[in-house]
Amino acid sequence: MIFPRAPLNCGDEKIEPEKVAGLSYYADPVPVFFGHYWRDLKKHRLEVQAEQICCLDYSVAKGGRLVAYRWEGEKTLRNDHFESVQ
Repeated sequence: MIFPRAPLNCGDEKIEPEKVAGLSYYADPVPVFFGHYWRDLKKHRLEVQAEQICCLDYSVAKGGRLVAYRWEGEKTLRNDHFESVQ
Protein backbone atom coordinates (compact mmCIF):
# COMPACT_ATOMS: atom_id res chain seq x y z
CA MET A 1 0.00 0.00 0.00
CA ILE A 2 1.49 3.31 -0.97
CA PHE A 3 -1.46 5.67 -0.67
CA PRO A 4 -3.72 3.96 1.91
CA ARG A 5 -5.86 7.06 2.58
CA ALA A 6 -7.17 7.25 -0.99
CA PRO A 7 -10.22 5.22 -2.06
CA LEU A 8 -9.13 2.10 -3.91
CA ASN A 9 -10.81 0.52 -6.91
CA CYS A 10 -10.55 -3.11 -7.93
CA GLY A 11 -12.48 -3.64 -11.12
CA ASP A 12 -16.16 -3.04 -10.45
CA GLU A 13 -15.77 -3.46 -6.70
CA LYS A 14 -14.86 -0.30 -4.81
CA ILE A 15 -12.73 -0.83 -1.70
CA GLU A 16 -13.24 1.81 0.97
CA PRO A 17 -10.24 3.03 3.02
CA GLU A 18 -11.68 1.63 6.28
CA LYS A 19 -11.51 -1.88 4.77
CA VAL A 20 -7.72 -1.60 4.45
CA ALA A 21 -7.12 0.35 7.67
CA GLY A 22 -5.11 -2.51 9.25
CA LEU A 23 -2.83 -3.05 6.27
CA SER A 24 0.68 -1.67 6.28
CA TYR A 25 2.79 -0.25 3.50
CA TYR A 26 6.32 -1.06 2.42
CA ALA A 27 8.72 -0.42 5.30
CA ASP A 28 11.90 -2.22 4.23
CA PRO A 29 15.06 -0.15 4.87
CA VAL A 30 15.85 -0.17 1.12
CA PRO A 31 14.17 2.76 -0.70
CA VAL A 32 11.72 2.19 -3.54
CA PHE A 33 11.40 4.70 -6.38
CA PHE A 34 8.41 4.21 -8.64
CA GLY A 35 6.67 5.70 -11.65
CA HIS A 36 3.75 4.89 -13.95
CA TYR A 37 1.56 6.37 -11.22
CA TRP A 38 1.78 10.01 -12.14
CA ARG A 39 1.12 12.79 -9.69
CA ASP A 40 -0.15 16.21 -10.71
CA LEU A 41 1.90 19.05 -9.18
CA LYS A 42 -1.22 21.23 -9.18
CA LYS A 43 -2.69 18.84 -6.60
CA HIS A 44 0.39 17.26 -4.99
CA ARG A 45 3.64 18.77 -3.77
CA LEU A 46 6.97 17.35 -4.87
CA GLU A 47 7.59 15.18 -1.81
CA VAL A 48 8.35 11.63 -0.73
CA GLN A 49 5.33 9.46 0.04
CA ALA A 50 6.89 7.73 3.08
CA GLU A 51 10.35 7.36 4.61
CA GLN A 52 11.43 4.79 1.97
CA ILE A 53 8.90 5.42 -0.83
CA CYS A 54 9.22 8.01 -3.60
CA CYS A 55 7.20 8.68 -6.75
CA LEU A 56 9.25 10.08 -9.63
CA ASP A 57 6.44 10.33 -12.19
CA TYR A 58 5.05 13.86 -12.42
CA SER A 59 3.61 13.46 -15.93
CA VAL A 60 6.32 15.10 -18.02
CA ALA A 61 4.54 13.77 -21.15
CA LYS A 62 1.41 15.76 -20.22
CA GLY A 63 3.10 19.06 -19.45
CA GLY A 64 4.33 18.13 -15.97
CA ARG A 65 7.90 17.98 -14.75
CA LEU A 66 10.82 15.65 -15.39
CA VAL A 67 11.72 14.57 -11.85
CA ALA A 68 14.72 12.78 -10.36
CA TYR A 69 15.84 12.02 -6.83
CA ARG A 70 19.47 12.59 -5.78
CA TRP A 71 19.98 9.52 -3.57
CA GLU A 72 23.12 9.60 -1.43
CA GLY A 73 22.56 6.34 0.42
CA GLU A 74 20.29 7.80 3.09
CA LYS A 75 17.86 5.42 4.84
CA THR A 76 15.14 8.07 5.11
CA LEU A 77 14.32 9.83 1.84
CA ARG A 78 14.29 13.64 1.89
CA ASN A 79 12.17 16.18 0.03
CA ASP A 80 15.18 18.44 -0.57
CA HIS A 81 16.83 15.71 -2.70
CA PHE A 82 14.36 16.11 -5.58
CA GLU A 83 15.61 17.61 -8.82
CA SER A 84 13.19 18.66 -11.54
CA VAL A 85 12.93 20.56 -14.81
CA GLN A 86 9.88 21.69 -16.73
